[in-house]
Formats: sequence, structure tokens, C-alpha cells
Amino acid sequence: MTRLPLFASLNLALLLGASQTLVQAASLALAMLAVLLLYSLIMLGLRRFLHPTLLDTASILLAAGIVSCLELGLRAWALEIYQGLGLYLALISLNCLLLERNVSCQSSPSLATVRPIAAYGALLLMLGLCRELLASGTLSLDVGIIRESSGLRLATLAPGGFILLGLLIAAYRSLSGDTNSPRTRKETLAP
Repeated sequence: MTRLPLFASLNLALLLGASQTLVQAASLALAMLAVLLLYSLIMLGLRRFLHPTLLDTASILLAAGIVSCLELGLRAWALEIYQGLGLYLALISLNCLLLERNVSCQSSPSLATVRPIAAYGALLLMLGLCRELLASGTLSLDVGIIRESSGLRLATLAPGGFILLGLLIAAYRSLSGDTNSPRTRKETLAP
């Protein structure tokens, strides 16, 4: 069984659900950055004191606790952002668990762990920007969902976000010269 890289295994629901506007995408990227940073710092100190069998349980509890504190803070001080992000904030804890699993498989945490998370945040921002521009034609600082669409209505929906994500990945691959796709590999058939 081959291991998927961290970037490929990050949850797609966050990427497609909470990137309808640039403000939503930026809010989620900042929340994810804050949670992952705090989670990494706390787990760095806790990891040496925990028995390996309790590491997963502690990881789950810590991720859920940090995300719950973030939700309560946003509900108290930034209600519009909390309502705009909805249930997608809770899915950040899955990213913490994926980060922990990736770090535990490596000998030491490195830049190879930070790079996919930064790329995920950049993709989240790019998708939010493209979806908002296609749906409304302008950029606004409104946190809520785009209700009146003067542009392409499909861009506000999850299937439109999925199509746009595929187009962004295809554009990235063509610009970077990535030829590691299934169609370019030669396969030999056994007789």
C-alpha cells in the first residue's frame, strides 16, 4: 500500500465548501494556520511524555479542544465569520490528525510538512478568489454566501467548485511541466 502525500489527503470538503468567497477562504486559511500551529507546538511538548498507544487519543482530544475553543471565540467575537464558515471549522481537526500521522511517520518534522499545508492554504485562497470573481464579477468584503449572482451561478455551488479545482490543478500541472499523470506513463501488459 502506498502512502498518499499529506497534501493529497487533506479533506476536500473544506476546500470546496468554505471557499465560496475570498473572505471565507482567507478566514478558513487563517483559522487553519492558527489551529495547526498551536496544535503542533502543544504536541511537540506532549509527544515525549505520552505512551505511543495513547498518542492517537491525545491527538484527537487536543485537536477537538483547540477547534472548539476557536469556534467559541469566533462565535463570541466574530459571529459573521463563524456563521459564514459553519460546520467547516470542525473539519480542521482532521487536518491536525493528518499532520500528526505524517509527523509520526517521519523521523523529524521538517519543511516537507509545512510546504503542503502552505500549498493547501494558497489553493484555498485561489479557489475562493476564482469562485467569487466568476459568481459575482467583483470582490467584496462580505463574509456570507453569495446570494445574488450576476455571473456564473455554478461557481457558487459545490460542483462548480469541484470543476474549478480540477481546472486549477490542470493549469498548475501544465505550467509546471508535471508529466507524472496516469496517461503519460507507459504501461506494459503481461502476456
